[in-house]
Amino acid sequence: MEIVLFAVAMFLIIAAGCGVSLIALPRQRSTNAIELLCLSFLFGAGFVSIASFTFGTFGFFIAGLSLRLAVAVLCLAVFALGLRARRQRLDWRRALPAGRCEWALSLWTLTAVGIAAWVSSVRAMGWDGLFNWEIKARVAFLSGGAIPLNFYSDPTRPWTHPEYPLLLPMTEAWLYGWMGRADQAMAQLLFLFFFAAALGLLYASVSRFGSRRAQVWAPLVLLLAPQLIFSGQGGVSSGYADFPLAVFYLAAVIFLLEYWETDDARLLLPFGLLAGAMPWVKSEGAILWSCLIAMAMIRVIRRRDWRKAATAVLPGLAVLIGWRIFLLIAKPSTGEVFLPLTPSTLRDNLWRAPLIVRAVAAEMLNWRHWGPLWIVIAAAALFLIANRRRKRLVVLPMSVFLPIALYAGVYIFSAWDFLLHLNNSFPRLLTQVSLVAALMVAIVLPIGRERKGERDGSTQSDPNA
Repeated sequence: MEIVLFAVAMFLIIAAGCGVSLIALPRQRSTNAIELLCLSFLFGAGFVSIASFTFGTFGFFIAGLSLRLAVAVLCLAVFALGLRARRQRLDWRRALPAGRCEWALSLWTLTAVGIAAWVSSVRAMGWDGLFNWEIKARVAFLSGGAIPLNFYSDPTRPWTHPEYPLLLPMTEAWLYGWMGRADQAMAQLLFLFFFAAALGLLYASVSRFGSRRAQVWAPLVLLLAPQLIFSGQGGVSSGYADFPLAVFYLAAVIFLLEYWETDDARLLLPFGLLAGAMPWVKSEGAILWSCLIAMAMIRVIRRRDWRKAATAVLPGLAVLIGWRIFLLIAKPSTGEVFLPLTPSTLRDNLWRAPLIVRAVAAEMLNWRHWGPLWIVIAAAALFLIANRRRKRLVVLPMSVFLPIALYAGVYIFSAWDFLLHLNNSFPRLLTQVSLVAALMVAIVLPIGRERKGERDGSTQSDPNA
């Protein structure tokens, strides 16, 4: 019975997300059916978590079954509105593999999900997964579906980071509420949905920017890094918010890249919604959101898409400002992690910069965590930057290395032992951009083969070459 109720909860998440997708995606865009399903899960998780938080916290005084039914009705209403708004053109042919090689590698993709499921079944959640995220889901479940205000200001709980945003805890609490009990194993199953969504988005989108051959490389690139699946904090099985944030970031970058490629300003709406959800996943999502908005505005200014620019910016601003206002009301009890971000602090701690650069490089070359992944990523980035025919793909290296540079710079302001702080947390920050990095590598490999084929063809056509 619990499995059935879990399926009902997931169906409502995907139904709400499908409605949002059908409303947000441009009508003429050919959308892969797999891509639509993955986007539906991401949009649905954001929608259900925000609706549960809003209904259960602000003045509605509903909890338990009443809260679940209210959110369920809202999910179905959004789904109905999406169906009424438009019929999205689905490209079923691009959703299916073509040829034995693609079928074999599609089977390998499913095998990767199975491997992640096995790893999750034998590994417990990490510290942050239990005591920063899952604990909030349990508190929300035991309180009828929403975290009570006194939890945030409890002076004995700053170690739970009550100031962290709530997409993950509220989604887990939604599942717990339907099942009737808290179950960490089912919470870990939620992360497998995020992993499947990441693979689906990579599979569906790589051919949009590269070639159909490129679809087979993305899941293999992910397997280069043990940190993502097999070990390490922040991976699929850890219960941390870093991997879900990485999936949202991947989806937002896909739409940003498509906007740069097609100049279709209507893509700014789904881009804005996905990017705007990132600050609701984790605090670092605000940094990722800022990077993507800056890259989007470069194109907006060139294209003068002023009217559509608001659709890219407003969702994220609403989340950031709304959450900040709530924290001012809730007055969470927090510890001091960073020093004041002032010029004087920067001047006093600038001596840390060379040591931070060295530690960042050492982590990216840590074979036990990442294998050869970041070496391959650096080569792919240099290739894209040098490839003048694909200038617009330079968005991909920017979206990988700009956040890394900003993340590294933040440790200048660390209030802790900054090297210990970096070594403990920076691997998780790399996880957040790793999926976009995998997308970049998967796109570059077929381009390199195409260029080699063109050179060979030109040599054969000119006997004097």
